[in-house]
Amino acid sequence: MNGDGNNLSLSFPDSVERSNVSLSNSAGVNVIAGDGGSIAVNARNLEMTGESFLFAGIDSGLGSSNSKAGNIEVNATGAINLDNGSLITSQVLPEANGQGGDVNISASTLQVEGGARIFSYTSGSGNAGVLLVSRYKSLLSVEALLAAKGRVGDRLIGIVINDIPVTQLEAVDTLLRPFLEQQGIPVLAMLPNSDLLRSVSVGELVKQLKADVLCRNDRMDLLVESLAIGAMNVNSAVKYFRKRRNMAVVTGGDRVEIQQAALETSTQCLILTGQLPPPPFILSRAEDLEIPILSVDLDTLTTVEIVDRTFGQVRVHEPIKVQYIRKLMSEHFDIDRLLSKLDLTPAAALS
Repeated sequence: MNGDGNNLSLSFPDSVERSNVSLSNSAGVNVIAGDGGSIAVNARNLEMTGESFLFAGIDSGLGSSNSKAGNIEVNATGAINLDNGSLITSQVLPEANGQGGDVNISASTLQVEGGARIFSYTSGSGNAGVLLVSRYKSLLSVEALLAAKGRVGDRLIGIVINDIPVTQLEAVDTLLRPFLEQQGIPVLAMLPNSDLLRSVSVGELVKQLKADVLCRNDRMDLLVESLAIGAMNVNSAVKYFRKRRNMAVVTGGDRVEIQQAALETSTQCLILTGQLPPPPFILSRAEDLEIPILSVDLDTLTTVEIVDRTFGQVRVHEPIKVQYIRKLMSEHFDIDRLLSKLDLTPAAALS
């Protein structure tokens, strides 16, 4: 470890092959001060577990308008793994004064899980760039974006317009994007909405509903994208179910004809209310189709409210969602333009 004023570096000479660096059991490096120092780690593999940390930044009550939080540079030729609440962060803390620092990570692979985080933020006084994420509502969204530009001014790095209906993506691209660019608002991404990203696993529904799993306990990984309520007659139910995909169907335990119709359409799980068991042939058919059946000691209204709330808590740790996000960002996010505005190069970005 090398020290130079407020800066700390942990590295190996160029002539020596890099070794692994490991931090655990709340071990860490903290250079938060009045004019923050920087941290540099160069290694083959870096592993941080057990709430270990790398902290840089400006402490509360310290700093000035000319101060700048220190940067954190982590460079690994192999893997960087963070787990169990570990942190890499550069911060301007509340009531501090100064500009935010950067966190730059370079590695062959990066894995962050178990509540671990990598971030940089400013909550004190000082200039910080702003990347604005706006949920699309209509072409009239331009009014709110222009107002945001007026408040933020030159600190606006760019905007990301999110949750655009696929049918309106072309109109937004040809009408809204050029207008915003003419107003000095860089549009870095236009992201279409996705039922997949809003989906929840059957296992999560079991947890939230405190449900009993009557069959196919091995398919808790199935993702539910929509909710259907089987309260109509069977002919209406079939037409209704056929218009939906990857759904959870909530119906009474005594509505056998609705259960049967649901199993023959795009259903990911059946949720039966009233704690009435389904007949054996329904269980047998669900087993064959690999569709879990859940039983809840709740009425239909309460069940639907809980499922709706669960859909509102988007989770992205499922591998299929992570893959989709990577595809979405590669197709729709102008990462090179963002890096240019941050005075970074692709080599300094996550790899």
